[in-house]
Order: sequence, then C-alpha cells, then structure tokens
Amino acid sequence: MTTSLETNRVQWLKDARFGVFFHWGTYSVQGRNEWALALERTPLEEYERLADRFTPKPGWAEDWMDLVVASGARYAVLTAKHCEGYCLFESQSTPYNAPNTGPGRDLVREYVDASRRASIKVGLYFTPWDWRYSWDAAGPAPDSAGYSAYREAMHTQIRELCTNYGPIDLWWWDGVPPDTDEIIAWMRQAQPQMVINDRCGRVLDCASCEKEIRPPADTSRPWECCTTSNEHWGYVGAGDIRWMSAADAIHWLVCCASHGGNLLLNIGPRADGSIPARAQRLFTQIGDWLRENGEAVYGSRASSLTGGALGCTTARSDTAYLHLLHYYAPEIVILSPKVQVQSAYLLATGQPLHVRQVGERVIIAGLPRRAPHREDTVIVLKTDGSAEA
Repeated sequence: MTTSLETNRVQWLKDARFGVFFHWGTYSVQGRNEWALALERTPLEEYERLADRFTPKPGWAEDWMDLVVASGARYAVLTAKHCEGYCLFESQSTPYNAPNTGPGRDLVREYVDASRRASIKVGLYFTPWDWRYSWDAAGPAPDSAGYSAYREAMHTQIRELCTNYGPIDLWWWDGVPPDTDEIIAWMRQAQPQMVINDRCGRVLDCASCEKEIRPPADTSRPWECCTTSNEHWGYVGAGDIRWMSAADAIHWLVCCASHGGNLLLNIGPRADGSIPARAQRLFTQIGDWLRENGEAVYGSRASSLTGGALGCTTARSDTAYLHLLHYYAPEIVILSPKVQVQSAYLLATGQPLHVRQVGERVIIAGLPRRAPHREDTVIVLKTDGSAEA
C-alpha cells in the first residue's frame, strides 16, 4: 500500500522528466575515463597524487547550475564519491577528500548551495564500492583484510552526506552496500523526504536503467534512464568525439516520458570544473526545444494514443501530445483506441490542423511542408476523455 508520504516524496521526480548527471572526480585530471584506476591497475600512491592536481576554479558550481537551468532540467545528480574512493566532501573517514587535497574546500557544499539558489533539486550519487580497499568491483569480501575499515568508512560517509547538507532530494545508489536494509532504514529517518533509487538491490522509490529505455513492471513507480551524452561518464579529453545530437537527446527524453519515465543525461566536466563546449551547446539546444515544447514533457504521463512509426505520445488529462520524431506532411495517421480526438494544433505555432477519426484511426491533415522543429514537432490533441494510459 502506498502511503501519502511516499506519494509526496516522489511526486516532484515523476513530474520533472529531465535531470543532468555530473561525473566528476580526480579521474577528471587524467581525462581517461572514471574507471582508469581499476582498468589501468595504477598503484594507489601514484593515483592518489592526482588529487593535488584536482583544482576546481571559483564559481564552477554556479556555472553548472546556469547550464542546468538553460537545459530545462529540473534536477541534478553529482558523484559525491565514485569507485576511486575520493570524497568530494569533508569526511572523517579518510584524508582522501576534497578539503584535504587540491580543492582545499568542500565541493559537495558548493554544489548543494548553488543548486538550491537555482531552484534545482539536489541529487547525490554514492557508490559503496571503494577500490582503495579492493580491486574486486563487488567490494571487499566480509572475511577479507580491511573489510571492517571499509565498512566503517562507508557508513561514516553516508551519515555525513545525509546529515551535513540539509534536505537532499535524491539519493542515487550505484552498487549494493553491506547492511543494505539497516542503512536504508537509517536514511529514511535522517531524510524522510529523500527519494532513493533501486540500484542497491532493493525495490525502492525510483527504478533505474542504464543506456536503455526499460520501464519497470510496475508502471506506477517513478523510473529513470541514465545515459551519456558522448559515450563516456567521466571527462575524456580529445577522445570525446561521439557526441549526441540535439535530436538524439530529445528523442531519448520524449521516449522516456512516453513510458512515464525520466532521462538523466550525463556530462563529464574537466578537472577545473569547466564544461566542454560540445556539452554546453548540446544542453542549451535541449533547453531551447523545451522552452517551446515543455508542456508536452513536464508532468506528462503515458498516453493511450499511439504514434505508430511517426514517434511517441505523452498525455495530461484530456490532452495528448504527439511527438513527431519522423515528420511527414501534409497528412498523418495515428491510433486512438480509447478516446475520440476532437481537435488538433501545432504546439510550437498554435496552427490548427484538420482532424477526423474513423474507429481507432485518427487522420490529421494540414501539416506545413517544413517541420516547425526538426528534432521533434509536437501536435496537441484534445480528446473527449482522459488521454492517459
């Protein structure tokens, strides 16, 4: 049974539809992927020296939030600690943290404060893995040397992140921690309004999939697809050549929304906190499209109308939105098996379209020869009942 607290906790996430992921850590200094420590088997004493060259510029967090706002995203997620074990926050668990090394200050604090000033929901990524204790991606075995120190450090870090920064909106697990149920129970007490994703081996507030659109079996649950904008999570210098186009990103976004889900799209900032120009351009283009078409995304739900080969649909009450990812003019046909479509117009321009329905077939005519939006032209369809699935 869903409680009112659970409903209130997740409602903002169900409405947000779009978030920005930031993978950032000492691996950004090398620019060779966030898994470099494990994949290259770098000696720890050598790798940890990267932290002294990890020197974010002043104002990096404000620059990030300016881009998040410009992109139209409603929330952001920062890798507070990735598998390399480096804490972007002040921690009593290890000297391998931002205030104690190159940055000389608490970067999670700067991120949280900037997010709140920009009215962006605050998400923190945390992995229980820590390669400084074991090369095994599953983490140290319970009977291994160093396991107790690893477990104590992990518990300390979770407590610090959940108690030192005020309300956190989203906790983004990436791995199954020891004592999972005990930790989740404590987190619920410390942060009762915090959404917790399911990448810790438990069915929790938000289902998650990676690089594929895979809704959960329970479609009433919030869910999110995370993917990269350029095939890498962490910053990769000259190797960042395969970037998404704006059309690609918008297609991912609206296809997630058409199944009732969110898109969490990643950026890998440089070590100084600057955002690569290609990422700035891409996320600004997404925001340009959302400013005209956000009505068809934010707060939308899956629709009973189907776009067929043309694209996908979203809905809100008695209004459906047809996302034309493949544009044809002047006439198209879609299906509406449950409700009658009474009128149609282009969202971007308000231009009315001719519509008639024969059985479940909806024939829409009068589309302009050129698509108002090459990435995704949206048609608004008014129906005689709820258009939601």
